[in-house]
Amino acid sequence: MKKRLEELAQGSFSCRTPELKVSEERLELKLPAGKQYRGSVSVGAEDGSKVKGMVVSDNHRILIANEKFSGNTCSLVFGIDTKGLRAGDKIEGSITILSNLAEKQIPVRAVLEEDPAL
Repeated sequence: MKKRLEELAQGSFSCRTPELKVSEERLELKLPAGKQYRGSVSVGAEDGSKVKGMVVSDNHRILIANEKFSGNTCSLVFGIDTKGLRAGDKIEGSITILSNLAEKQIPVRAVLEEDPAL
């Protein structure tokens, strides 16, 4: 114990931050044109500790349900607005997770197809 205190007094210490785990590293979607899409991505710490932060998108068609999150495992709900777009159109952007553990960017690419219900 004395040795450890001496190390700390000299400024010699290590602090390991757990890794941020994300359920999806990339989102490649095929969506029916003109429909709303809702999905989610799970985030958490590799050691099960609490993670908190916020989520943003760089595309106005990629909508984030709750911009702030906190917990051991969090479900980040997002939507994609395809209203007014046609088959063949693409929506590209990213969802950025800013947390107390790390910052992660999830690329999103959605290709719109004909709605099979039509």
